Order: sequence, then structure tokens, then C-alpha cells
Amino acid sequence: MKKVAVLGAGISGLATAHYLSKKFPDVEIKVFEKNDVAGGVMQTYNTADFVFELGPRGIRPSGKGRYFLQLIDELGLMNEVLKSNDAAKIRYLYREGKLEQVPGGLISAITSKLSNGVFRAVFKDILTKPKPQKDQDESVYEFISRRFGKSIADDLIDPVLSGIYAGNIKKMSASAVLSFLTDLEDQHGGVIKGLFKRPKQKPEVDHDFGAIEKSALISFKGGMSVLIKKLVEELAGKICYQTEIVNIDDAGKCLTFNHQGQRHTESFDLIVSTIPSYQLSKATNPQLSALLNQIAYSPMAVCNLGYHKKANPHTGFGYLVATNQQQPILGCLFNDQIFESFCKAGYSSYTVMIGGGNFVDFEKYTDQDFSLMARQTLAKHLNNPSLLRADEELITVWNEAIPAYNIGHKTILKQLEALTSNTSLIVSGNFTKGVAVNDCIKEAYKLVQHISW
Repeated sequence: MKKVAVLGAGISGLATAHYLSKKFPDVEIKVFEKNDVAGGVMQTYNTADFVFELGPRGIRPSGKGRYFLQLIDELGLMNEVLKSNDAAKIRYLYREGKLEQVPGGLISAITSKLSNGVFRAVFKDILTKPKPQKDQDESVYEFISRRFGKSIADDLIDPVLSGIYAGNIKKMSASAVLSFLTDLEDQHGGVIKGLFKRPKQKPEVDHDFGAIEKSALISFKGGMSVLIKKLVEELAGKICYQTEIVNIDDAGKCLTFNHQGQRHTESFDLIVSTIPSYQLSKATNPQLSALLNQIAYSPMAVCNLGYHKKANPHTGFGYLVATNQQQPILGCLFNDQIFESFCKAGYSSYTVMIGGGNFVDFEKYTDQDFSLMARQTLAKHLNNPSLLRADEELITVWNEAIPAYNIGHKTILKQLEALTSNTSLIVSGNFTKGVAVNDCIKEAYKLVQHISW
């Protein structure tokens, strides 16, 4: 009987184990998790009045979201799906002391009237020649500034990508995080030209899930942890908790780990790692470790605030804040307006995000510091002093929350692939093909489809 080890019981590891067990029902699968619960950052905390998410609070069901829908359909969770309110389609940016509404999506943000130089930006892209060296990586800031102008980079792209990666766009790789746009330039000579010239794309998952795909966001009636609990239930007996990975041999077959204080060594036919790069680096040879340690992570404090009143004059999903606004937060989500049932009637709930690649001395701040920072900033931005005191709050600090995908990231991944190509170790997780839940599920599905014995 074949044996497979999956390292990590976050969404990447659980989805990988699910697809493995479905494709290879006779294979012995073991999932190793260092904590005593599964899910990684996907954790839901329920109180009598609020549903607080410690990580992602929903999924975009369109595009790559079909992989998510396909997974929950297989798990029998469609009846548990919760669609977001129509208000969730309305987004804001905080600019010059007030919230300004913007269209959703990266491309529409680039062409938004919110930017004073929108027409100049479009014409600039049309008239700008492609960079002479296609293989030369550049930062997101350099790419957007070169093609659309610095105001687009500073005022629009910075807050949008801060909301996804919490990174510094002057360090982040354009080819890694904006490959759709950089490919348009490489293939058609420009982004705007490419949008008109590119052929219609076929859906990656050939199944139409109907009206649910038109929702701005979806979750579950009990929060995102419903998915985690279902996957754990399906993988009953296959998850080893409180297990620290100590070493993976160079062949990628022999795994040494500590489980509840005792060291064990076990052989496998395949080892799939979905743990963060900084954890995997501690268990690999010096060459692999050096590469993995080049991947930076951004810190994040997730501040969930609950109020026994309605206190928000704005209707929408929430707002993001550009770095040039010099505010202490990355953005804020209006939870009760996204999923109304996540909050008792007449109450309101917010998630304020603090940290990211531009936040100085993050590690010096306490939970109390982040709480005060969140409440003070929220009260200021929404012009409501009553928000200074929350009735309930939950502060969660992730010191290494999101991989940053900085310049050279794709080169690192290519080198990792080259070093592991002749071994039985597969390196996966949210630092490889994208940080979103949909990216992780898609990567797990694709990874397993390529495995054959």
C-alpha cells in the first residue's frame, strides 16, 4: 500500500488530503499538524451576538471560486452556504479624511473615476512601449507607474494589494502578483491593448453553479470553520495533531517528527508540504532551507469589534487605506453589512486590519495597543465617537500572516522545483500559487491531478 504524508492541516493541507483520498482510496494518508486544531488561519469564533472570523471571512465564488464551489459540493455543504448581502458589492477607499466609493475589481479600479488622472493613465498605457527585457522582474509599483502613472500605483493599486497581501508594492513582484497584467503586456504590448485582443477565456472548472456565482461573497451559516470541520470529519483518524516536523531526508521519503514529546521516523512514498516556508526551512537541507528563508511574510493584527448598536452611516463591504494616507490601519470590513446573520439584529460588527509590509516595529505592540488603535481609527474614519468603546472584541495577532511575493519570488519557486524535481517531496501551500483560499484549493486540486503511480 502506498503511503502519503501531508504536512499542515490548514485549508491547503486539508484540501490536498481530501483530493488524495478521493483519487486514491487505497492509499494511506497521514496529515501532520503542529497545533491541536486544524484550519490554520481559518478559524471562526462565535459569541451570543456575533460571528468573528480570525482569518478569511468569505470566498469570491466567481472565476477560481468554482474550485471552492466544486469542493463544497463534493462535501455536501451547499445547503450551508450563506450568500452576502447586495451591500457587499459596494467598496470604499479612505482618501483625504473621507470614504470614497470605488468599483470592485483590479481592472475597474485602474480605470475608476476616483483617479483624477484616469484618462491620462489609459492613454499612457496605450502609448507606453513594453519593457525591453521581458524576463526582468520589477516591482508592482514600478510596473503600474510605468504603464499607468504613479498616482494609480499610490492611490489605487497600493490599497487594493494591501488588502490582499498586506505587502509593500515597492517590494512585491509584478510578475508574481499581477501576472494577468504583465502577461497582457508581454503578449500584446500593453494592458489596455491586451484586454481588447485577448481571446475569451474558458472557465477552469467546466460546471456552472448558477446564481451563487454572482454573489459578491459567500460563507457558511456558522462561519468559514464549517468547511474546516467538514474536512476534518471526512479525514477522521488521518490527522496527527501536536506534531512538529523535524527533518525531511534529501530523497523526500523519510520524515522525522516530534509527536506529543516523542520523536518518530517514518517512511512515505510521497511527502506533500503545505506548511509555511519558514517552518519547512527548519526541516530541509541547507540548500532548500536557504531558498525557503528568502520568502518574506507580512504581519497582521485582525481586530474584530462588536457594538450593541448600528453606528455606520455607510453601506457597503468596507474600505481600504492607501499607504500615502499615513493611517495606522490597512482597512476595515463592515461585517454586519456583508453577512447580516453574523450579527444580532440592531447590532454592528467591524474587522479592522493592522500591520503589513509598511508597518514599523509591529512586534513591539500589544493586543491592547492594537485594540485602541483600531477603535480610535474607526471612530475617526466613520466620524462616530461612540465607536471608541466596543461591547465585544477579539484581537488576533499573526506575526507571519501572509507571504509577501516580493521581487524574485517566481525565481525562488523555479529553483525550489528544480531542487525537488527528482525527489518525493512536493512543495505547496499559499506561498506558491497564491494566498487566497480559492488559490489554495485550486493548487491542491491541480497538484493531486498530476500525481500518478
